Amino acid sequence: MNAAAASGKRLADIHFLLGACYFSLKEWQQSIDQLELARAERPQGAEILFLLFNDYREVKAPKKSLQALSQLLESHPDSPLLHMALAGVLDEAEKPQQAEEEFRHAIAASPTAPLLHFTLGYLYWRWKRYGDAIGLFEEEIRLNPNLPQCYFYLGDVALKQGQDHHAMDYFKKALQLDSSYGEAYLGLGRAYVQMKRFEDALGALRRARILLPDQVEPHYWLGRTLLEVGRVQEGREELEQVEQINAKRHRRYSEILKHAMAPTPLENTVTPR
Repeated sequence: MNAAAASGKRLADIHFLLGACYFSLKEWQQSIDQLELARAERPQGAEILFLLFNDYREVKAPKKSLQALSQLLESHPDSPLLHMALAGVLDEAEKPQQAEEEFRHAIAASPTAPLLHFTLGYLYWRWKRYGDAIGLFEEEIRLNPNLPQCYFYLGDVALKQGQDHHAMDYFKKALQLDSSYGEAYLGLGRAYVQMKRFEDALGALRRARILLPDQVEPHYWLGRTLLEVGRVQEGREELEQVEQINAKRHRRYSEILKHAMAPTPLENTVTPR
């Protein structure tokens, strides 16, 4: 019986990971198919229900979306994921006050839970409420001082406010915590551009391009900076990459999924004697 339970848990994990992968690709129906298989093995899994709630919203199946949300509410009434789901609905419905309230409920339910302050700070950042965002990023740092994303967004806010030197310090701190944090190199490069330290900017932006090969921004900023220093051909080549990236990204993820779904040899095949 224990072996059967372990097998069911592993199967649920596999279907959940595939469903989450499809979710990240915005392949909503494939995500639903995998997550429903996961839910059959783990009916009250909060993460499964949360993704199903979002998947069904994307395919315009409101009854099924609400059913997943209702199940999440019934089985995990104090879960931060529940409040995040409600906040997402309210945010998309252009009701930021209600979205904020739901996140506040989530934080009140789990005041030391990781990423809650950061996530609400991110929403404030998205809504351009930078002053409110700063306080939440700083609170997340107090609870979790080794989260580089907080320093990155603090740097981005500083950059938007024209505080180039402060932005540079935040991006460098993020890179101390995670030397492979490509977005922080991109931010650092942009800070150097604003400070007209173009050679320093080129170094940071080239590093960002290596770490974020499938993102538009490093190529765009590197291309602009190369044009700024008179290296026209190189700059144009970088800017030409911008148009190709989305197609490359889709092909790359499709290959990942194809390999993930490839059948494996049967391990229990009996060899004739």
